Amino acid sequence: MANEVNIKSTSKRVKGEKSAEQDARLKAIEEKKAADRKAAAEADAAKQEAAKAAEEEKAKALAEEQAKAKEAEDAKREALEKLGASALAAGGAIVDSAAQSAKKGELKVSPKTAFFAIAAIVIVALLLFIAWPRLSAMLSPQPETRTAVELSESAIMGNTSTDISNAILGEARQKQELVVWEQDVQVDSEISQALANLAVFAKTKSVHSFGTGVFTVDMGSVDESAINVDEKSHVVTIRIPHTQLQYITKDLEKTEFEDTQHAILGFGDVKLTQEQQNLLERSIEDAMRVELESEQCFADADKAALLVVYDVYQPLITQVDDTYTLEVQFAE
Repeated sequence: MANEVNIKSTSKRVKGEKSAEQDARLKAIEEKKAADRKAAAEADAAKQEAAKAAEEEKAKALAEEQAKAKEAEDAKREALEKLGASALAAGGAIVDSAAQSAKKGELKVSPKTAFFAIAAIVIVALLLFIAWPRLSAMLSPQPETRTAVELSESAIMGNTSTDISNAILGEARQKQELVVWEQDVQVDSEISQALANLAVFAKTKSVHSFGTGVFTVDMGSVDESAINVDEKSHVVTIRIPHTQLQYITKDLEKTEFEDTQHAILGFGDVKLTQEQQNLLERSIEDAMRVELESEQCFADADKAALLVVYDVYQPLITQVDDTYTLEVQFAE
């Protein structure tokens, strides 16, 4: 008669040294996040102050340049006015002299011809006087000067946004499955064996198995549409997928076996066939998975993911521009 075997396994979450280290790391990230926000705000204030000072310096330099240009223009106009006045005076004198000579009969050409010739000279001088500032500007154009402060603000912001997105995407490609949380579990299995399934022949053995569930975030699914760079508030938002249970590892060295409990006629130890041993292993793994895939476990893993992703990607953003901070959200 064969010995019937019954296997029951239950699991629970446990904390050990690894869990303590993990909790300490997450707490440190939370503190660092607060410090990063403060540092970014201070850096932003310093840059705005520097930009304001540069703008004031630029305005001062521009005012001085305009004053000098106006002074030079006034001097040029004054010289041109004197030149024009001299030309008109000379033209008037020539006209008057020609008219007098014509009256006296000393002008060899006809008075009418002389008058029109002199009048043409005067008109040309007058037109030259009026149009000289524009001709001067055309013949001697002012060189265009540009400084770093005059660079397009939108172009600078556009470059910053692109650099931040590229930095995030580059890291995401390298760490497609980012490990964010590990949870230790313990499975208590009870193995009962009895001849002909009779209670008087029963013998029971308890086995305690240990394992760890590893949770990851698929950063490979993060693309440009999942990244938003707010250039006004200087906040970068990354939308990531929820965590997933990537795999389970068993710590066979930590397995504990209790002494076999016997009924009145249940002699000897519990012995399992290969098939029954496989059933035990499957029962242990299923119990671990049930616990690790619980709603609460995924909630804890998601909470850790927001901090771990921040810890990985905030330094990349700071390298591009230390006035930007990171917000991590789950994609809905």
